[in-house]
Amino acid sequence: MKQSKEVVEERRYNILQLLQASPDLVLSVNQLAKRLAVSPMTIRRDLTELETMGKINRLHGKAKILEKPHFEGNTNNEHIEAIKYKIAKQASSYVENNMTIFINSSSTALMTLNHLIDKSLVVVTNNAHVIDMKNNPKTSVILTGGEVRFPKEALVGDLALASLMNFQADVLVLGCSGISPERGISTVNIHESAVNALFIQNTTKKVIVVADYRKIGYDANFFVAPTDVIDILITDSYANPAIIERFEQQGIQVIQLPI
Repeated sequence: MKQSKEVVEERRYNILQLLQASPDLVLSVNQLAKRLAVSPMTIRRDLTELETMGKINRLHGKAKILEKPHFEGNTNNEHIEAIKYKIAKQASSYVENNMTIFINSSSTALMTLNHLIDKSLVVVTNNAHVIDMKNNPKTSVILTGGEVRFPKEALVGDLALASLMNFQADVLVLGCSGISPERGISTVNIHESAVNALFIQNTTKKVIVVADYRKIGYDANFFVAPTDVIDILITDSYANPAIIERFEQQGIQVIQLPI
């Protein structure tokens, strides 16, 4: 019999709790099946999903919970990085040749450029990591300047804001620390909030927010902008469906990519 999504989610939550409570963070499939009163096959299916979400590693007949990945920048978790890469690829499909685009300090937003090497663009960004990216020789990359904030290497402050006042872009690809229907877009870094808000203000066609499932429904400390500035939200199939529905009710085009 097909189980409800709520039952499945509760069981997967319990699997993570059991693994976390284990002294070595590891339990066997049979141990989990016995404790949760389900079949080993059901546990294996759950573990496959949890591994794809970047929450566990599967071993031989066992599972180990992973340390909570970095929330910002490179997560050092191959499964979450794969989700971010897929989201970035989708975002790139809205960028046309000869456009001017804004990219903020988000690692997911920056990944968009991996899929735009065939296009001639003007890229304006406060993400110093862009220096290490491969770009079309006909693409112009403009760094905003400003104070460099580590470890993200984000350019912020009055110089960055003054520079951005001189630019408009067709498309903005904006990553965030959190996004919720109630509070909108938010960041954990107060220095980046004003820069992100100006990126949004100076975008003329499409504001695209890229956020994997961990960011959906999460409110970070510093407000950036309300949801009514968003044209497209790109996330993945692990995002909370109830929250996604509320975004859609607000008139946002939400794209959930299958993982």
